[in-house]
Amino acid sequence: MSIMRKAFYFLILIILAFEVHSQTPKEYCDRGLKKLGINDFMGAIGEYNKAIQKDPKFSLAYFGRGISKFGLLDNRGAITDFTKAIEVNPKYDEAYYMRGIAKSNQKDDNGAIVDYSKAIEINPQHDNAYFQRGASKSNLQDYKGAITDYNKVIKISPKNNWAYFNRGRAKSRILDHIGAIVDFTKAIAIETNYETYFSRGISKFELNDYRGANFDFTKSLEMNPKYADTYFARANAKIKLSDNSGAISDLNALLEIDTRSAKAYYLRGILKVQSGQKDSGCLDLSKAGELGDAKAYGSIKAYCQ
Repeated sequence: MSIMRKAFYFLILIILAFEVHSQTPKEYCDRGLKKLGINDFMGAIGEYNKAIQKDPKFSLAYFGRGISKFGLLDNRGAITDFTKAIEVNPKYDEAYYMRGIAKSNQKDDNGAIVDYSKAIEINPQHDNAYFQRGASKSNLQDYKGAITDYNKVIKISPKNNWAYFNRGRAKSRILDHIGAIVDFTKAIAIETNYETYFSRGISKFELNDYRGANFDFTKSLEMNPKYADTYFARANAKIKLSDNSGAISDLNALLEIDTRSAKAYYLRGILKVQSGQKDSGCLDLSKAGELGDAKAYGSIKAYCQ
C-alpha cells in the first residue's frame, strides 16, 4: 500500500472517530478528505485552509493539508504543516511519521530518523515508522541498524514482504549473502516480484552459484522484460557458465532498452573479440569509450591493433 493511501485511510479513521470540536471545521475536513480521495490536492488544500481559518488549533486540518502538499510533491510545505499539527498535538504520531517521510524525500535522513523515532516512542507498534526508519538508516549506510528496524517490522507484521526484501538488501550490503538469500526467499513466498528475484540472483552470484543466479535473473525478466540491469547481471552469470553467445544475446537486449550503456558495449565488445568477431567487437569497445568507459581504450590497444 502506498504512503499516500495509508495516510488517506488514517484520515478517514480519525474523522470517523472525531468528536465534534467545531462542526464547520470538521465539515471542511470531510470535504478535503473526499478531494484527497480523488487526488484533487489543490481542492483539498482549499478545504483545509477554510477549516484552519475557522479553528486555528485543529490539528487534523494541518495534517490533511500537509498530506495534500505531500501529494503535490511540495515537501517543504508539507513539513511546515506537519510541524504545525505537532505543535497543536505533540502526541500526533502520524504527523511525526509523515514529516519524517517528507524529510527523507529531501535527503534529510538524519532528521527523518528523529521523527520516526518520535512516532515509535508515541506508538511502539508503528510498523511503518520502523520500516521507514530502517530505510533511512540504510541510506546512511547503517545497515546493522536498518536490520534491527526491519526485525521489528517483521515481528509486528510477519507478512510484510518488503520488510524481508529490505532486510535482505541490508544483509547483502554487509556481505551476509546467505542471510540475504533466506530473506529474499521469504519475501518471494509472500509475494513474488522482479526486484526480489533480481536481488536474490545477485547474492547467489556473489556465492558462485551461477546456475541459481541465472535462474533468478530469468524469473525477474519474465516479470519485467524491460529491467536493463537484469540483462547485464544474467550476461555475467552466463559468462561464468561458459555461455558467451547467450551473454551476447542478453547484452543485445540490454542495448535495445538503454542505447547508452557503456558497460554493455564494453562487455559485448570483449566477448565478440574473444569469439573471433574482431571488427564488430572493436567497434563496441570504441562506442564504450565514447560513452565514458576509460578502460575501453586500454582494451582497444590490446585487442584491436
